[in-house]
Amino acid sequence: MNIKPRKCGVDLIGSCVMSDVALQTLYNLWSQTRAERLAPFRAEIETPRAGPLAAIVFQLEIQGDIAKIRHPGAVLNKIAGAEAHGRSLVSLMSPESRAQLVLVMKKVLETPAVAELVLNAQDDNGEVFSVNLLLMPLRSDFGVMDRMLCGVTSAAPPAATPLTLSIADVQIKTIAAARFDAQTMPGFSEPAAAFGAQDTPKFQQVSDNPAAQSGVSRGRFRVIKGGLDEG
Repeated sequence: MNIKPRKCGVDLIGSCVMSDVALQTLYNLWSQTRAERLAPFRAEIETPRAGPLAAIVFQLEIQGDIAKIRHPGAVLNKIAGAEAHGRSLVSLMSPESRAQLVLVMKKVLETPAVAELVLNAQDDNGEVFSVNLLLMPLRSDFGVMDRMLCGVTSAAPPAATPLTLSIADVQIKTIAAARFDAQTMPGFSEPAAAFGAQDTPKFQQVSDNPAAQSGVSRGRFRVIKGGLDEG
């Protein structure tokens, strides 16, 4: 299934405005944390301590084509109808939207990009709610882009029963890094210094070279027996 993303500005997501105030606030926090890098590290984001945003925030851990939900807030748990931690986000989608969601998530991590989705959430009685979903890339502690910081909001209180989600609209916003994006966690290790000409040892011919230096003389070892110097 092909996606025709609607882009904002000229690949600079700072000029884009989210359709939801809470998601805009979450995006601003993510953007400040990444500090002009392509994505922040997972360790820099404390999802359970998101303060007023805790109800809408969750993370995704990507394992192949499976996106497992981590630390879901109250809104996502209500949409799922139960505790959503450990579940696949794709399992909450309608069959016709699952492949499209997988493609969107791949774009978020591989481009990388930020994606905002408008979802229709239908309950068992056929009532439909409007849901907004925000996906933003994160790096693991090893620097691999295989995590996402996410936010989900609903225009109406979700029903107590599980809701089936379907994609109504998608916006993809490419991330532009303004400075070097390190692949490893800062402070864990520093790159090894390259060998330079100034560090190259200078060899000197010794044989048949009267200018060669014989080197510094070394001291002699002395045998010590019983604690007494016999040398």
